[in-house]
Amino acid sequence: MLGIKYSFHIAVEKYQDPSITNVSYAEADAKELAAALQLHHFDRSTQQLLLSAQATKAATESRLRATIKRLTEDDTFFFSYAGHGFSKLGENFITCYDTQPNDPVATSISLQGIYKELRGSRCKRVVLFLDSCESGILDIPSRTIISHLTPTELEDFFNSAEFCVCFASSETSQSSYSASSLKHGIWTYHVIEALKGEAPDILEQGRYLTATVLQDYLMRAVPRTIAKSFSTPIHQTPRFYGTQTSGTFLIADLQEVLGRRSALAIPGYQQVTRLMLTGSLQHQVRSLSGFGRYHTVPDAVNDKTESFVARIGSNEVEQEIDDVFNLLRTTMGYSRQQLDSSTDLGSGSIITPDFDYSVNMRLFSNNPSTAILSRDLSNIKTPQLIDSPKFLRLDFQVSN
Repeated sequence: MLGIKYSFHIAVEKYQDPSITNVSYAEADAKELAAALQLHHFDRSTQQLLLSAQATKAATESRLRATIKRLTEDDTFFFSYAGHGFSKLGENFITCYDTQPNDPVATSISLQGIYKELRGSRCKRVVLFLDSCESGILDIPSRTIISHLTPTELEDFFNSAEFCVCFASSETSQSSYSASSLKHGIWTYHVIEALKGEAPDILEQGRYLTATVLQDYLMRAVPRTIAKSFSTPIHQTPRFYGTQTSGTFLIADLQEVLGRRSALAIPGYQQVTRLMLTGSLQHQVRSLSGFGRYHTVPDAVNDKTESFVARIGSNEVEQEIDDVFNLLRTTMGYSRQQLDSSTDLGSGSIITPDFDYSVNMRLFSNNPSTAILSRDLSNIKTPQLIDSPKFLRLDFQVSN
């Protein structure tokens, strides 16, 4: 029986206490890692992303505990953390947005507590990514901590946890670095790269990303990127924690991801991901639902009249988003959880797993008595989609 894939991402880039240094690109790391896992059928509805101020101790512990309790034997659970970490008397902690420097233990989260929750879970596929190790504050971008983590606790747990593996960004006595050129932590950048299929040569049988394959790749790629990024000689050695047999632990099967990638090599498809399909629908301004008896039809196009038509046309925009949302469900077969819709004053959007759809109410530049509801379908992630009957039916609807 196939289980559900859950992922839980914590990224504390900025802290409530200004004396705690920021962690460069921690939020970007978490967002991109979550997006990479979506390529492997981690649904957005089963992913939790706590960024900076959202990652308070109370909120993080409560949500994490609830997620772990939900796991069944058939489920998969990926956990990632980017931020400051420290150890106290042999126990490791990850910091939260509201961690207090004068009382860090009581205001941070014990990794031992997370391990205990995982031991009590029936889940047999658990992967942890920890990017919180650093040996001190240097004059280069690093993920600083109060005092470096201790390896003993990590080894004790993962050497006996048959179905749980952990990847750490560095040795516990080293630093973990980010690079401005990548806009990411270097280690996490390469984890994401592997999950997205951007290093296909490393895979077993051309498709399998196992624990051993991923760790071997990180051991080669991270030092190479660090050497290119910094003129000062520094060392960062990625670590892997697991049982003697956990090297064969399957992190991801890249066959489907690589299949999508190979489609980009088909003539004509290279341009599809950059293509924007546009259409529009005209309305007389006075016919818009928000046009009142005391309103006047614009006689010019300027910021004031554009704002006016966006306001009185908001109902039409909301109706359009609702209609297309339902159309996507019936025509394309998406579930509600796969669609992220939103509306603002005179505009709206729907983000799907395969493309983005947006609408915008504006004045017709040549005739300010006419409003244009523009419809854009862009960011097509699956090029083969343009040939499918489902897509063609949808395209007909949005290209009047």
